[in-house]
Amino acid sequence: ASVSDALLQPLKAYTSGTVTRQGGAARYATAATISAWTYAPGVPVVYIASGKGFADALAGAPAAGMQNSPLLLVPNTFIPAVVIAELSRLQPARIIVLGGPASGSDAVMAQLEALTP
Repeated sequence: ASVSDALLQPLKAYTSGTVTRQGGAARYATAATISAWTYAPGVPVVYIASGKGFADALAGAPAAGMQNSPLLLVPNTFIPAVVIAELSRLQPARIIVLGGPASGSDAVMAQLEALTP
């Protein structure tokens, strides 16, 4: 786990509610799980960033947050099934890929095009 169970207990002191762990088998599943937990289908936009580095996701997260839009992670060369499933559930009007070709290959771009109306 990225955040140990030992760290969860002290976090409870900072809230009057509960502390909940949202995660997945890998970073791609974690992003999809958080999206599913937070967003209903029919979002206007979904942001996609490479899960191989943090710069694009870090730069795009404020924009996604300001638009109440999810940010999903993908490897640079394909889209994992868990992310395809979440995009299918979300049914976004558009998808914005953060970063250049090194962040999202032509294959990723083609797969994403096929997932938008």
